[in-house]
Amino acid sequence: MRVVFDIGHGSDTYPKSPDKGIGDFHEHTFNSAVAVEAKRMAEAQGIEVLFSQQPNAPEVKLNARCNWIAAEHKKKPVDCLVSFHANNGMASASGWGVFHWHNSEKGERLAQLWAKHAAELPIPKWGTGIWKCVPNTWTNFDIVRKPAMPCILIEHFFFTNKAELALCNTPGFISKAATVTVKALCEYGGIQYKDDKDETIKRLNALLDSIQTILYKR
Repeated sequence: MRVVFDIGHGSDTYPKSPDKGIGDFHEHTFNSAVAVEAKRMAEAQGIEVLFSQQPNAPEVKLNARCNWIAAEHKKKPVDCLVSFHANNGMASASGWGVFHWHNSEKGERLAQLWAKHAAELPIPKWGTGIWKCVPNTWTNFDIVRKPAMPCILIEHFFFTNKAELALCNTPGFISKAATVTVKALCEYGGIQYKDDKDETIKRLNALLDSIQTILYKR
């Protein structure tokens, strides 16, 4: 399975753009943290992950990212794309949301799988939870519309909600968010998800077996 992780915005989009950060929070930093952890976890499942722009780096313009994604897809098919974001809105707005192109059946399925596993997150869904990207509306997102493969865009939480920001801008939430994405990708691709803890136990058991074998031969 081959996927693209699109890290929203760039290290230089805030403070230049006032809606991309609040206080000490920078959206791109959060997006990068989730994507980096999700990449580590996905690769452990045997999934190839490409970044359309690098974490904690200046923004690559959207058209350039879309052109790069198209070129990579032409070289070797990309199964899907996940774009990582945090949301902004009214101070009372709360919850996670995931977007897909309105008439993409595979995109909708991936969004549904992500929403299914998002039940593990400590916040509620935002509105319907699953949102359609529709032409000529505010949801007409280029990163969901332009690429040839199924795409989803994730808004993990509202950073303009101070209580939600305090709860979600943490290593624990970042790890949970990454896990949600990887579980969704595994189910989407028909891959048996392997928990990191299970793999660690297996490696320890294999090491113990090796030690016992060496001791027995002695």
